[in-house]
Amino acid sequence: MGHRLKYRGSPSPAFLPLFLSPILAIALILIPKEALSLPFFARQVGRDCTFCHTVFPKLKERGMLFRGQGYRFEGDG
Repeated sequence: MGHRLKYRGSPSPAFLPLFLSPILAIALILIPKEALSLPFFARQVGRDCTFCHTVFPKLKERGMLFRGQGYRFEGDG
């Protein structure tokens, strides 16, 4: 008759790094990191990214105002 699949128990320990590597790579990409200034905006406005951002790319309220005003602070010419 037909062959049946047999349960072979847990995978060998050598399989574990091969299985965890893609999971770890995805986790490292998705974990929020400290925001660093982009040189363009840092030179333009003289502020650190954390002035407008909580965790890049999420904006604080003043970051949304900055974007809404054409990337200029109120009072800039």
